[in-house]
Amino acid sequence: MSSKPSRKRRILLIAVALFALPALYCAVVPAPKTLDFPTPVAGNHVELSQHFWKVFHAQDTDQLLSDECRTAHRLPALERKLAGLPLQPDLPPVAAAGRRDVTRRDDGDADSLLCRLEDAILESPEDAVLATITAAAYNWRAQARVIPDQMIEDLHEGRHHAKRGVELGSPLAGGFQAAPTWLLGFITEDEEYRTVAHTQFVDDTLKFPSFHAFIEAATMAGMLDPQWKHPEFDYGWAIVSMMEQLETCMFGDGAFTKIQLPEGMKLNNFMHNVIAGIVKISGRGYCYNSEAVPYNFPGMFIAQGDIYLKKGQFEYARVAYENALNSPNSENYPYRKDIHIRLNDMEGMMAKFNRESGTMDIDEHPTAMVVQSSWYCASCHQAPPVASSGSALGADASGG
Repeated sequence: MSSKPSRKRRILLIAVALFALPALYCAVVPAPKTLDFPTPVAGNHVELSQHFWKVFHAQDTDQLLSDECRTAHRLPALERKLAGLPLQPDLPPVAAAGRRDVTRRDDGDADSLLCRLEDAILESPEDAVLATITAAAYNWRAQARVIPDQMIEDLHEGRHHAKRGVELGSPLAGGFQAAPTWLLGFITEDEEYRTVAHTQFVDDTLKFPSFHAFIEAATMAGMLDPQWKHPEFDYGWAIVSMMEQLETCMFGDGAFTKIQLPEGMKLNNFMHNVIAGIVKISGRGYCYNSEAVPYNFPGMFIAQGDIYLKKGQFEYARVAYENALNSPNSENYPYRKDIHIRLNDMEGMMAKFNRESGTMDIDEHPTAMVVQSSWYCASCHQAPPVASSGSALGADASGG
């Protein structure tokens, strides 16, 4: 009797080897900390775009202090509408007193990031990337409360430029249009804003869930009370959307209708490597840590943890926070300490999150839900801290 393996057995052994070797590689080799993807820049304003990203990643909010350069409210009344919803006709007193035409600003404003962006918009009104970057800058300033009295005005400005980005075909602009509209609905207590924003959220998430599912989930969760049952503003959407973010990054847009990951799934080294490989092949740079989004994974998972924690799903929240702490490049994550604050007092933080539903007027920013904190944008976009005296900054004493 021959001792040689049969042809079928050889084929089976080869097939097992072809599967086992990549799996072993993914399990053993450390996942890449970041992937190399190009950072979006405006076509005719490359230097300005690069300056924006430098300022944004450094969280240099001093570059946002000027309030002299807005353009949205100098447009005709017809252009002051978003999805059929007129903007508030009355400006906050401080903004009304401080705003001037860009052609009349002082020399001291010339280097302001927002002034430079507005000048570039007037020069290149058809640049979709520039419109989206400018929208992001205004939304960032509002979230970071650089000029608190002008937060409403900044949200109007952000969504104005985002609307233009959507019209010009930017796939990312929708989130920068819907999110400030949603926040305006709660800040101004105007239900119509929320209705318009919800429609935009649903539309954007269906079109481009790999990006907008996160924006929708994080923005909705901070403003809604989990106990509030509303046919359009169901808190459960936030949790579903956050899972869609991960599913579509792994399996592709639209796949979440067919493939669903289990909630409370721990991401180990194998999974991070698999996701990195899929992202490389698919070109989904917004789905992994990159130069444009240095802490995509930690930021995504701390936001997911906040949603679960607010709803009282402690085990799912714990897994999400641990996923953030175990992300490939999280050793220098500037907000590790805020994750440990949550893990060390989950019941207290849940109560706090629920007390603060629907407001942006929160003093304790480190313990606010991510979307309600001054570091919402920074949670994903702040650059890694600079090493000093041979040790990395950002590590905390509680194990971070």
